[in-house]
Amino acid sequence: MHVDLEMPRKEERIHKIFTDPTGHHVIISSLDGNCYYLHSSTNRMKSLRQLKGVQIESVAWDRQNGNERSSGRILLGSSQGVLFEAVLDTTDRHVKQVYDLNDRVPITGLEFQIFPSYSADKTAAKPKYFIMLTTHIRYYQFVGTGQTFDEVFAPYNQRPLTFTELLSETSNSELHFFAQPYHAMAKKFAWLNGAGIFHGKLVFGSQKDGDGCATDTSLIPLPFSQPAPPDSPIAMVLTEFHFLLLYQDRFQALSLLNLQVVHEEMFSKVFLQIKHY
Repeated sequence: MHVDLEMPRKEERIHKIFTDPTGHHVIISSLDGNCYYLHSSTNRMKSLRQLKGVQIESVAWDRQNGNERSSGRILLGSSQGVLFEAVLDTTDRHVKQVYDLNDRVPITGLEFQIFPSYSADKTAAKPKYFIMLTTHIRYYQFVGTGQTFDEVFAPYNQRPLTFTELLSETSNSELHFFAQPYHAMAKKFAWLNGAGIFHGKLVFGSQKDGDGCATDTSLIPLPFSQPAPPDSPIAMVLTEFHFLLLYQDRFQALSLLNLQVVHEEMFSKVFLQIKHY
């Protein structure tokens, strides 16, 4: 489907566009601090007035419950370190703030996974949420029990946050989960920032509130090949066996098995001015 987007105000410029896995729900963040929702059934954008003045930097979609009609319960990360919960469809748009990092930095990456929990007698209890978020130099893990993100984050208002920090001289930072097609549970994660790729496995089971789910983590430092490229990757995709890396002038596939570049393709001069928004 092709849609010609026309911003409500002609002088308004798009900052970022986020599309859910079903392809039916789109969130558009503008440089003016406005946020809009677009459904595949229309080409008319709806303003998310609860986010007036908020610049959205990342979105975690509900891969388990989102469908053509509703986005399901999703998370939005702002440029000021604030998290919002949203449920979006063609007739209703619910948005509310659920957490604040108290660190005025952009939330550059955001993902979550719902997994089952059980009481002491092995009967099913409330589902648990695992949330991972990144800034330019830090990544955080949250595990909590509840039906809403309010309930999940509530205990973290009373305890100090723990995080992993990777210092970087660039602002590039993005986070990805990988799950098999049609499989509900994510298996691994990767965080790209200026230091390299920090990655690991995701294991869900007996975690208690406040625990983490990342294991077997390691850093693949830059550069990933020799001779060293003059720049850092501007985007990344995580697959089952590879990191797919986009640079200004080329594409690389880095093997997860041996951490070697197994494919590289240079772009023609016509496409050398690629920019990452």
